This record gives sequence, C-alpha cells and structure tokens, in this order.
Amino acid sequence: MPWSAGRGEISHGVTIQMWEWACSRMRWVSHLIYQLTHRIREQARSHTSPLPQGICGVLTLSVQA
Repeated sequence: MPWSAGRGEISHGVTIQMWEWACSRMRWVSHLIYQLTHRIREQARSHTSPLPQGICGVLTLSVQA
C-alpha cells in the first residue's frame, strides 16, 4: 500500500519511481531542446555568406569612373 498510516505520505518505493520518471522526462525535454537548437545552428552556419556585408546585410560597392 503506497500510503502509510493514512497520513498521505508516499512510501519510499513510489517516491523513487516518481523521481526516476521525472528525471527521465527532464532528460527527454533537454534532448528535444538540444535537437531543435542544434538544427537552427546548423542552418545558420550553412547560410553564411563569404562576401563582406554592409549595413543591414546589403553589399555596398563603390564604382569609380
């Protein structure tokens, strides 16, 4: 019986199971966030231009006649 003496206390075994479940869920959430941010970082890296950029990403060229 998980409740001890009717006082609403959870036994040690149930507490451990809940902790393992919470820890597993946090690990899953952490991994999901890593996957999402890693994908964005890879996309940003692949979309960088080798050309120098001017203000607001507009390339400015000066032409001399």
